[in-house]
Amino acid sequence: MTPGRTDKLRSLKFLALIIPLLIGPSGQAQSSMPAVMKRSTEDAFIADLRAKAMAGEPAALLELGNQYEFGHILPTNLVESFKWFKLAAEKGDPEAQRKVGDRYFWGQGVPEDKSEASRWYRLAAGQGDPHAQWKLGGNYRHGWGVEPDNAESAKWYRMAAEQGDYYAQLDLARYYEEGIGVEQSYAQAAEWYRKAAELGNSEAQFRLGLCFDQGRGVPEDPAEAVRWFRRAGDLRNADAQFALGMAYSNGRGIAKDQQLSLKWLRRAVSHDHPQAQYYLGVAYELGLGLSPDQRGAFMWYQRAAERGIAKAQASLGRCFASGIGTEHSDEDAYCWLSVAIQNGVKDMQPLRVEVGKRMSATSIKTATERSKKLREEIKIRVERTVPSITVTAYSGAIYD
Repeated sequence: MTPGRTDKLRSLKFLALIIPLLIGPSGQAQSSMPAVMKRSTEDAFIADLRAKAMAGEPAALLELGNQYEFGHILPTNLVESFKWFKLAAEKGDPEAQRKVGDRYFWGQGVPEDKSEASRWYRLAAGQGDPHAQWKLGGNYRHGWGVEPDNAESAKWYRMAAEQGDYYAQLDLARYYEEGIGVEQSYAQAAEWYRKAAELGNSEAQFRLGLCFDQGRGVPEDPAEAVRWFRRAGDLRNADAQFALGMAYSNGRGIAKDQQLSLKWLRRAVSHDHPQAQYYLGVAYELGLGLSPDQRGAFMWYQRAAERGIAKAQASLGRCFASGIGTEHSDEDAYCWLSVAIQNGVKDMQPLRVEVGKRMSATSIKTATERSKKLREEIKIRVERTVPSITVTAYSGAIYD
């Protein structure tokens, strides 16, 4: 059971009490039920729920908190919701304890307090709540309200993972892959990725695909990799869509098809995937699966370059230097080539030297200063966004 699903199911239990009143003898919904009757039924339910909560029944305390949290009948009120969750938590309800932890963690209905959040997560985790175990593992990983401790984090991730929490399974797999808090093991990583993937976690499906593509923890099998990329891509995982686009482009694990490559690259681009933006630019420039379009190529190079893709920065500099898809500009070319070189694309140095020969000392100084400022701006922008996985299996694509 994934985080949040239990809460939603439990918070909707009240429907079982009132639905019979909304269904006629034939089993058909009474769409003509007067609003006043519907309201009367809801009022009766809340009155009964409140009476049970006032009597101290943990389940009623929790459900009343849910009503204020989700606003099914009662108006949303996070402060009031927290009050009822806290009462249920103090009576030992693990779900309520986790919810109290969530409120302290995010500062919703109560001042933010990561230490107090960890305390409540621990109480719920100790009673076997898998979502609380996963969250406590995350707190130990990042040092949120507790001292950072990767081994302790791995312990709680494992406890949640063994109960079928696919977020915990994903995080435990990453730990095994990178050797964080556990002994590094690609085989264990692949196994936990598989468990989470089979439960429908698209990130795990993508990462399991990488395992098969690279032969890490499982036998190398590009076709199996494509199968998992497709499953994740169908769930709108942008990294998987990019990987599938590159698989079609290279004919790795599947028949080469530039049209299908473009289809999947465009899907990844629709999620603002920077690597896909770069390779789409290459496709536009070289006419792979479509007619060459220099302006289109320049546009996609620029978008990817501004998201920190070094090869796109080099291509953008080349475009400015030769007037490909844009007006010729040696200063812009020198600026972007400098950014690309600083980011590791050393083979752009000869082109920058050539461009520099056409520039004055003042223009070179201006372009150099611009490149430093631009590089810092891009760094900040990238840090503010969730990074995409570098699909190393495809980074040496035919586009290079």
